[in-house]
Amino acid sequence: VARLRQTPHQEIATHTLSHLTCLEPGPGAEDFRADLAAALDLHQDRLGTRPTSIVFPRNQVAHLGVCAELGLTAFRGPAAGRLYAPRPENRERRARRALRLVDAYLPLGAPTTWEPRPQRPADLPVDIPASRLFRPPLSPLGRLDPLRLRRIEQEMERAAMRGHIFHLWWHPHNLGPDPDRGLADIARVLDRFRRLSERHGMVSLTMAEAAARLRAAPVPASAVGVAP
Repeated sequence: VARLRQTPHQEIATHTLSHLTCLEPGPGAEDFRADLAAALDLHQDRLGTRPTSIVFPRNQVAHLGVCAELGLTAFRGPAAGRLYAPRPENRERRARRALRLVDAYLPLGAPTTWEPRPQRPADLPVDIPASRLFRPPLSPLGRLDPLRLRRIEQEMERAAMRGHIFHLWWHPHNLGPDPDRGLADIARVLDRFRRLSERHGMVSLTMAEAAARLRAAPVPASAVGVAP
C-alpha cells in the first residue's frame, strides 16, 4: 500500500468496509451510509487520506447520493448490456454467467468502449463503467486462450482509434491460479497499451483522474483505466 501511495497516477479507492452488497435483501441506505463512513474514516486513520472513488461489491451500484454526501466523486458502473446488469445473487443464473465467460473470448455483449461525455447530473459521482474483466486462463479452454487476450487488445485498439475510454479491471485473486502466467499476460496488455500510446496518444487514468476530466469536459485523448 505504501508503494502504491508513492507511485504517481495510482489510486487507492474504497470497496466498503464489510463488502456490503447493496442489492441483496436487508441493508438499506442508512446501513450503507454507516458502513461507507466507517470505511472512509478507517482509510483516513490508517493512510492519512480519504478515498474519492468506490468500486461497489459485485458491482451492485446504489445510493449514489450517499456517496456524494460522503465526498466520493467516481464509481465503477457495470459494463453496458443486459449480460452485465447487476442483480441480486438469488436472481443470477448460470446461463448468464456462462455467457459472460464466452463474451471474454468472443463478442457477445454490447460494445465495451465508450465515448467520454460530461456527467449528468453533475452533483453525483461520475460513472466510469467497467469494460472488461481480466480473466485468468482456463485449462478446459486452453486452445481458445489466444482469443481472450486478442479480445482485450482489439477493444483497447478500438478505444485508441475512436478516442474512447476502455476500463480494464481485475481482482488480485484472478491471477492466483498461475501468477507467473497472469503477470506475463498483463505485461503483454501493457505493452500493447504502450504502443497505442505512442501511435494514438492513449493515456492511462485512475478513476479519480477520469472523473475530474469528465466533470470539466470530455476527455480529449483516448484512455484506458486499470482498476484492480
